[in-house]
Amino acid sequence: MSDGSFNTGIKEKITMMKAQQIKLFFLIAMLLTLPATAESVNSALTARLAQILPEKTLISLQELPLKGFYEAKYEDVSYFISANGNYILDGEMIYLSSDLNAIAALNKARRMLFSTDGISETPIDGLYEATYGMQVYYMTEDGEHIFQGELINLNSKVSLTRSRINTSRKLLLAAEPVEESIVYAATTPETKHVVTVFTDIDCGYCRKLHTQMSEYNNLGIEVRYMWFPRAGINSPSYQKAVSAYCSKDQKKSVTMAKNGQAIEPLSCKNPIAAQYELGQEIGVAGTPYFVTESGELLRGFVKPGDLIARLDK
Repeated sequence: MSDGSFNTGIKEKITMMKAQQIKLFFLIAMLLTLPATAESVNSALTARLAQILPEKTLISLQELPLKGFYEAKYEDVSYFISANGNYILDGEMIYLSSDLNAIAALNKARRMLFSTDGISETPIDGLYEATYGMQVYYMTEDGEHIFQGELINLNSKVSLTRSRINTSRKLLLAAEPVEESIVYAATTPETKHVVTVFTDIDCGYCRKLHTQMSEYNNLGIEVRYMWFPRAGINSPSYQKAVSAYCSKDQKKSVTMAKNGQAIEPLSCKNPIAAQYELGQEIGVAGTPYFVTESGELLRGFVKPGDLIARLDK
């Protein structure tokens, strides 16, 4: 099968699923289980599961119709584990049966094109990763099974899913013009790190962060402000952000506003609403929120010393 036809087939299956509004819900894998008690199971996988999930009792271990995966059933949850025991997926498997109204679904899906997508191989033979914005799906090569959940390398304890989401977040931020941010440059000879901070004029911890801006900069951290008025578009906080952005001296106006001082109401073409929507898209749920160079989200106020220690790792 050619790469083009395979990718098209995968996209059609996923968009067909979306068009039929199949909803998937998952837990996040915790990477530790219990001694297996089931009989007639693969001894190597049973031992592996006992090693990583020691506090649970394995009820059954069954080979799935899809190549290279087993379903490990416990009392309250099921996990999918690769045949080599190196990867575990916590989520739900959906069988995309052929009785779906494919033509109607695909026609609808073509009218709902996603802004970003990509399909790539995973380390697991026959399992592919499909991304749509910040959403990650895993699909079998035959296009019959799809998962959404957290895929974790049990050897490195790294979540492949979170890594992919971070990459998507990083790319979305990279597409934003730097000149539309308010940039506080590092004061060191070389910039060590660049972080984006989603901020709100009236947020208490945002104001605390702002009072320590020179400390971040003195540690070699460049801070780029993007706006996330928590009360929403056209709220008083939103209007203050617009006024600060439209002023001749943006930094002075930001500092005054964050100190609770009145600033001149102004209006101009501005990115405040777009940045607020971007924040929602990439997972920002409050302020302040840091986004690191790798695309990782850090929620809440992080002291300058703690931030540089984390970024230097």
